[in-house]
Amino acid sequence: MRDPVSGQIRCRSSDPACVPLNLFGNAASSAARDYVTAIARTETEIDQHLVSVNATGTAFTIPGGEVRIAVGADYRRESSEFRPDALSASGRARGAPLTAIGGSFNANELHAEALVPLIGAEQGFAFAHTLQLEGAVRWVDHSSAGSDTTWTAGLRFAPVQSVKLRGNYTESIRAPAITEVFLPTSQIGTQAQDPCDARFIGLGIAPARRAANCAAAGVRPAFQSTISGATQLVTLEGNRNLKNEKAEAWTAGVVFTPSFLRNFTLAVDWIDIELEDAIEQLSATVILQGCYDSADFPNAAVCQRFGRDAGSQVVNMRTGFLNAGLVNFAGLTADLKYEVSLGNFGNLSFGVNYFRLDELDFQ
Repeated sequence: MRDPVSGQIRCRSSDPACVPLNLFGNAASSAARDYVTAIARTETEIDQHLVSVNATGTAFTIPGGEVRIAVGADYRRESSEFRPDALSASGRARGAPLTAIGGSFNANELHAEALVPLIGAEQGFAFAHTLQLEGAVRWVDHSSAGSDTTWTAGLRFAPVQSVKLRGNYTESIRAPAITEVFLPTSQIGTQAQDPCDARFIGLGIAPARRAANCAAAGVRPAFQSTISGATQLVTLEGNRNLKNEKAEAWTAGVVFTPSFLRNFTLAVDWIDIELEDAIEQLSATVILQGCYDSADFPNAAVCQRFGRDAGSQVVNMRTGFLNAGLVNFAGLTADLKYEVSLGNFGNLSFGVNYFRLDELDFQ
């Protein structure tokens, strides 16, 4: 504003540090630019400590060869700390306020592996060159995600030296990552398809169930949702209640290494994986759809991630990581490798990789 007495431009603010800012003609002074700008800083510190003890050796010998074993124990501790400066925490920077957060978890693990040669090449069996049984087991005690036992068993059979058949079955887990558990809380702007909106209530995997659930929530039939037409602030955060992802997988394949063609290998494998409790970062749309399309409404976990006000508008939406996914995967892989010697000029290598996706379902 212009001072009525002196005629000089001055700040309307009573802050004595305020400097008038001229936005036109590149006439802003350094002092004015310094007053309205600042550098926001955040710090993230992630630490991992790991202690492992392992032992390997021959347990005993059977006609097929030496039975090899490995045992071990692991201890792992991970911690994370996020520290925004005062400006970032206040929300006066370009983004929404950032919240300081920190935490840690630890995991204790015991594992054992064994390789058992049931038939050895030295035994000279016809149409049974080698036969190997392999297995492994691991016990995991995670301070955040709980305890689980994983294992795998496999068989490798070579009827002749140039052909090897192989297969295994595995039950495995993946513990939540430190960033998935302790992601800093922040606010982001987003839009979402509200299933109870009149434009979307007839859609989805079960429209009748969606409509019934919306009615049970007290949403009127001709409802218009503001989050479906305008950007709304939602909370993005980590999840300290995440569980381990669990997978069941089996593979079967063949490896061909013909004696008449040196340095040639062809491997073909079928892979089948089912993953449950997959850790996914869910958007506001997926959370809303997962709630109102659920047969477990209103008790489904995603229904606890938001609320509705007196006008049925979505409020207090919390997005982030949840154990929400079920993935089925099946496919065929093939790898061909061939290497030719060029004498003094080195080697020439050829390779072909093939992949065929037969099934990929997300639920």
